[in-house]
Amino acid sequence: MCKTSLVAGVAMAAMLAGVSGAFAQTAVTQSNTNNNTVTQSTGQSVDINGSLSGAGSSASISATGAASSVSVLGIGADYVTPAGGFGNISQTSSNNGVVVNGGGTVDVSSTISGAGASASVSASGAVSAVSVTGIGSNTFSDVDLSSITQNATNNADVTNGSNRSSRISATGLTGLGAAASVSATGAASSVANTRAQPGSGGDLSVANISQRTTLTTGSDVSNFGAFSNASPLAVSGAGASASISALGAVSSVSSSHIGAAEIDNLSIGNIGQTTTNSGGAVRNNHQGTSRNAGGVLNVGAISGNGASVSVSATGAASSVSVTSINSSGINGTPSITMGLITQRTQNDGVVTNGGVGSNGTTIARHTISAGTINGRGASASIGATGAVSSVAVTSINEAQAFGSPTIGAVNQASLNNAAVTNRAATINTGSISGAGASVSISAVGAASAVSLSSIN
Repeated sequence: MCKTSLVAGVAMAAMLAGVSGAFAQTAVTQSNTNNNTVTQSTGQSVDINGSLSGAGSSASISATGAASSVSVLGIGADYVTPAGGFGNISQTSSNNGVVVNGGGTVDVSSTISGAGASASVSASGAVSAVSVTGIGSNTFSDVDLSSITQNATNNADVTNGSNRSSRISATGLTGLGAAASVSATGAASSVANTRAQPGSGGDLSVANISQRTTLTTGSDVSNFGAFSNASPLAVSGAGASASISALGAVSSVSSSHIGAAEIDNLSIGNIGQTTTNSGGAVRNNHQGTSRNAGGVLNVGAISGNGASVSVSATGAASSVSVTSINSSGINGTPSITMGLITQRTQNDGVVTNGGVGSNGTTIARHTISAGTINGRGASASIGATGAVSSVAVTSINEAQAFGSPTIGAVNQASLNNAAVTNRAATINTGSISGAGASVSISAVGAASAVSLSSIN
């Protein structure tokens, strides 16, 4: 399940308000190119003496080459959209300059407890993103989008940590959909619909989606990441996630409801995703505190339904996902419809996921250490993947039957031509008692998957 965490750290949003006068649709065309180095200096820090408790609140340290963003956001209030609705959205993002986030720390002395709250330290090359996000107990209006066309191309190295790890520290992830991530991403195209906390309304309709995402040859993506919390990080929020990751090229379409009062109707036309890593090396380094020790992601009980803890490296990924967790009720069986889904995913870059010492070079075993895993559908994973195409519809702990989605033909092709290595890793945990809970350590060359899951 690819989440909105794949574009965290993009510090911009195009908020489009209603306009007076003519009620023609508002078309959006964005073209952004970066041709020079982007550097976030080493040692940046965000210190929060308390909790990150506001709904939709965030703390981030990021470096980004080129980004195109359209965002519709409602937090405790209804959405604001153009009077005539949206016309076609076209986004082109191209990065030609080296991007470096030198290594920063987000330190939250208490929990990340707000619904949809997040902490992130990240570096990204080229990003094209469209998002619709509703948080709060209010009633949301429906959102209709015409066709979305996204292109994202990264032509230079992207590094998060630069041999000094980027770090997050907190005592817990307790909010619905709360997230903490340390990541490096080469190129990303994303369309995301997210709902958290009780609320109603907010059907989403999208005509068609076309995504083309490319990481070019020699454009390496490196992440040096760690969690430095002194005590175990409690992961108890439904859909909460803690992750350390490196992504070469990723195209994603996602819709998620977490703790909502109802699951709303979703209608998307045809979805086409072409995701290519032409030869950029992707390295995820889980960094330790001493020269000879790999990182330890130290968490307590993973008790949130659908909660996840992961350390991963991926060369190229195409993903379509619909997820609902802990929705308190459904106003009738929701209509979930998608047209033809076509995914073409190719990786030609070496992919490595592993632990390194504090010097950034010494190879060492790395670990996820967890208490019990008792959340329904909760997971802990360490993995490296070359090329993956996936379509997933998932229901966890729903108050009522999720219903059957209507999906057109699914055409998937995944090709991996480069070495994929998941170095020595360990997951230590107590009992695993949550229905559908899982622990995994994996290395995958090429995979295509269609899954429909219901866990209760």
